[in-house]
Amino acid sequence: MSRDDVDDVTAGAAGSGEEAAADQEEAAAAVAGDSHENDLVMPGFRFHPTEEELIEFYLRRKVEGRRFNVELITFLDLYRFDPWELPAMAVIGEKEWFFYVPRDRKYRNGDRPNRVTASGYWKATGADRMIRGENSRPIGLKKTLVFYSGKAPKGVRSSWIMNEYRLPPPAADADLFYKSEISLCRVYKRSGIDDGHGHHQRPAGNVQASSSSATARPADSALRQQHCCRLTGLLA
Repeated sequence: MSRDDVDDVTAGAAGSGEEAAADQEEAAAAVAGDSHENDLVMPGFRFHPTEEELIEFYLRRKVEGRRFNVELITFLDLYRFDPWELPAMAVIGEKEWFFYVPRDRKYRNGDRPNRVTASGYWKATGADRMIRGENSRPIGLKKTLVFYSGKAPKGVRSSWIMNEYRLPPPAADADLFYKSEISLCRVYKRSGIDDGHGHHQRPAGNVQASSSSATARPADSALRQQHCCRLTGLLA
């Protein structure tokens, strides 16, 4: 083999090595650039369930111990935290956040739940409202609460709102009744004045429990509904 042939082979090998290295760098950059590779749900997905779906699909399945293919709602004793800490603990959500919550009683032998946090307390705005499904069948109860900073009864009302959903007490199944002490809570925030935590408060007054979950949602709910992507059928 002549010297020129040796030089050609050496140059070709070097070129192949450089091309392989470039291909590896390009592949690594493509993987690193895919920021959504490990996302739980795909970009563009919006979790926007109706009240009936929250109760009949998510809450009832959880109470009955049935599994979900994808867990979109985490189990959390949210009364151990202040409301502005909750968004970081939710699986999904930008304007509203969902949690399964154990019912912690204020008194051991009483029926009154403990809703006191480190910085304040949640206060109900009125009586429970029955949620009905098809054919006006009662499927669950809804309670609307507002968060107050400070100690009762002189707390300052904030802009944080919570809808608490729970199953109606069963007639005879004591085991199911025990499990039904789990509730499903939707937490969201209304705009107002600064409350000192980077959030806002509103002047004290009554909060009207909405006749549907849509009316209690943030102002952009109508737009979000247009882009809603329901996974109920896929998760069953």
